[in-house]
Amino acid sequence: KCPHFENSDVFLIIGSPFSGKSVFAKKLMRFLKSKEEVKDCTNLEGNTLREIVSQVTSWATKTTDNEKTSRKLAIAELSNIADVEKALISINQKNPKLKICIINVCEVGKSYQFIKRNFSKRALDNEYLAVTKLDLCDLSLSEISAFVELNHKCLFFSGMETETEGLFFAQVDKVKSHLVQNIENEKAS
Repeated sequence: KCPHFENSDVFLIIGSPFSGKSVFAKKLMRFLKSKEEVKDCTNLEGNTLREIVSQVTSWATKTTDNEKTSRKLAIAELSNIADVEKALISINQKNPKLKICIINVCEVGKSYQFIKRNFSKRALDNEYLAVTKLDLCDLSLSEISAFVELNHKCLFFSGMETETEGLFFAQVDKVKSHLVQNIENEKAS
């Protein structure tokens, strides 16, 4: 359980081109809609920062907190990673009560050097990582190491190119025990 994620109203999805942002957004929307307390989940579309901020503001204006038992959520993709801070500031100025979650999307198969060079260190508590395209190859130890060094919290693994499959919460304890077991097996042989 991650309080920032669980209580978010808006999910900003960021990542490089062809990282799987759109498929991930569809999977996330399907996942969120399946939760009983979620009344509606809307995909906000826009090509520019201004359009996304306008869409979020318009959506927030229409959304009311009259029903305590159900929530309305929104998902928006940002094509330019550099715009995330500007988006957060603009949205917060117009809608200070909105809780926003940032999900960095990275496709599997990137080198340690690529991740260290192209991903910034996680700076916000409401920032998470989704690893996509896991149907193509396995997540390597060097990728995991780079994300750990950059202080990223992995909340999702995502594979399969359909929106109905492949979105799973990361189970860090299982991954850790698997890695430790592999190391111990290597030492024994």
